[in-house]
Amino acid sequence: MIGDVEGSPLLKNGDTVDRFEVEVLLGEGGIAQVYRVRHRRLGSLHALKLLTLDRRGLAERLLLEGQIQAQLRHPNVVGVTDVVEYQGRTGLLMEYVEGRTLEEWLTHQGALPLDHALHLMAQILSGVAAAHAAGVLHRDLKPANILLSETPLGVVPKVTDFGIAKVVLGDAGTGVTRQGSAMGTPGYMAPEQIEDSASVDTRADVFALGAIAYELISGRHPLRRRTLVETFTATAQGDYPRLQSPEHGPPSVAEAIHRALEPDPEQRQESVRQLAAEMLADDDALQRIVLGGPVTGPGTIRTGPPAPTLVKSQTAPTHDTFALEPDQVEALTRAAPAPQPAAPPPPTGEAPKQAPGRRGIWLAAALLLAATAGGAVLLSGGPDTESREPAPPSVALAPGAVEEPPLAQ
Repeated sequence: MIGDVEGSPLLKNGDTVDRFEVEVLLGEGGIAQVYRVRHRRLGSLHALKLLTLDRRGLAERLLLEGQIQAQLRHPNVVGVTDVVEYQGRTGLLMEYVEGRTLEEWLTHQGALPLDHALHLMAQILSGVAAAHAAGVLHRDLKPANILLSETPLGVVPKVTDFGIAKVVLGDAGTGVTRQGSAMGTPGYMAPEQIEDSASVDTRADVFALGAIAYELISGRHPLRRRTLVETFTATAQGDYPRLQSPEHGPPSVAEAIHRALEPDPEQRQESVRQLAAEMLADDDALQRIVLGGPVTGPGTIRTGPPAPTLVKSQTAPTHDTFALEPDQVEALTRAAPAPQPAAPPPPTGEAPKQAPGRRGIWLAAALLLAATAGGAVLLSGGPDTESREPAPPSVALAPGAVEEPPLAQ
């Protein structure tokens, strides 16, 4: 059984898989291990993502992830070039990216200067916009899923891990997500994504991008708190310290990010391109990056000694994945508290306190997830934390993990 080897390396240095020789284990999550491999004849480096668990549907989801990334072919998306089999296990052959994840950078270095932050965001937005144009929603955008590739011209961000992506065009329009199920990573999940991940649109990814931009500029996460309950509450209420000018750049940048983080999707930007037009309003060159222009601009930042990885490393812990099935979501919805009167406007600079309404489901869901995980989960680095620390495993939601061991995407 594949599951029998969970937690131990499937391959050792020098093993061969198809045309490739294994050099080193880069990292592992709950369902796969990632190795650096070298083509035996060409000498080129690649990353091999190999399933470790024999669980229903995982091979199909991994293949879907590979098909999505292989078809995007964008400089800000990690490429997938082939599918291989090894002793009955499915693997994806991927572009090898030598550099840290954005989460590792933020954990160790904090906020970037505004011009560098916006240059990185423009490229991230470009990659996600390309995915949306191809009819793909990522649904798990976060710094841990953005690799920073070291190049002679500077750092190039690359979006990866389309493991819970949703295909919204063509015959595969329903994707593989059950109606009413919830998946994603708290702190980056849009409120409507918790209610029903199958029905979200581009605005869910816009929400996550707003959280990422906030972190890049301020060095702190807007919504993550010390417990899941507090994180869900902050998400539901849009409760976070507003960015201020001139400390955090021109008003247009802060206003665009605040709008992206609106709990009500109707109040957010409708597309990544609209978010880019608002956030990068003062820089035509950066707007052209999102529209497909050349990547030019600040390129002098470095992420320190390379830490080759395609998964979360020890300094950026893997986000374990849990689930709420549709019937559980429905039961929690029925138990949600009745809407409360809106709170009076807060003083300038403070976040508005919105009434929870039917989204009291999130508090119940958080309690259930915390209990499933074996206790309260601490999420470091919230707005009340002066220094950013590596976050313990946060919680993502995907079908099937309430009654099974957690899956790491």
